[in-house]
Amino acid sequence: MQTKYYDFDSLAARARRGDCEARTLLQRQLVRQMVRIVRHALCNPATVDPLAPRIRAEARQLAEPEWQPGFDTPERLILLVAQRLCGVALTNFSRTPNDSHWAADTVCAT
Repeated sequence: MQTKYYDFDSLAARARRGDCEARTLLQRQLVRQMVRIVRHALCNPATVDPLAPRIRAEARQLAEPEWQPGFDTPERLILLVAQRLCGVALTNFSRTPNDSHWAADTVCAT
């Protein structure tokens, strides 16, 4: 069985042209990667990178009031934060001109 391979650049180009399927596939791929980034930022409170404060702020908005970043962060919260950040990034992405660093620039800007 052959699996379709979609790279970010081709999906991004199609999504920019208004292809809804490409946008959905791009979001799925971004969420997979973002889940890892979010998990690391939330489960390791000492993490210092440009996206960590944004991730933690988003998690605080979505989490129960008593939640604190740490090892016991629920997977559901990690997924919700990743989905939300990717949704914002894709919304911003569809408004930006084509350039070779769109993914990094868009995610870091959210």
